[in-house]
Amino acid sequence: MQDSGFYACLFAYPYDTTQKTFVPRVVARDLAGNERQAGIYYRAKDKTFRRRQIKISDSFLAQKVPEFESIVSEPGEPIDIFLAVNGEIRKQNRALIAELGQKTAPTPLWEGPFQRQPKPRRWLNLPITGPITIRGNPSIIKFTWGKIWRP
Repeated sequence: MQDSGFYACLFAYPYDTTQKTFVPRVVARDLAGNERQAGIYYRAKDKTFRRRQIKISDSFLAQKVPEFESIVSEPGEPIDIFLAVNGEIRKQNRALIAELGQKTAPTPLWEGPFQRQPKPRRWLNLPITGPITIRGNPSIIKFTWGKIWRP
């Protein structure tokens, strides 16, 4: 809560939600447990994200997989470790981020407006969906922002 007695909240617009189905609501709960919900005025803008094929070589796997072997529960082939890291480990990380997001600070941790980082690299234009090609096989695994799986 601010010194003025007002709260502030930022809403994320999920990338896989359409403008028509995105309906944010404010939920307020006081110390006695009384709860109230209300709709808010907002402006959501649909955006189409590009599809892209990502090619992962054996040399990339050989270079990166050793970094992850210690965090994967079961050792295995490089492709299995890659899938475990980009599947189960990412799922665990998203759960931890969601848990940490529940523990908000009572005051803003920044001052002024958000500004763009100087000279950022824009090559990804996230989120991206499409196939990941390993060993020339584009159907071995597929990805959507934050999710990688075997078909």
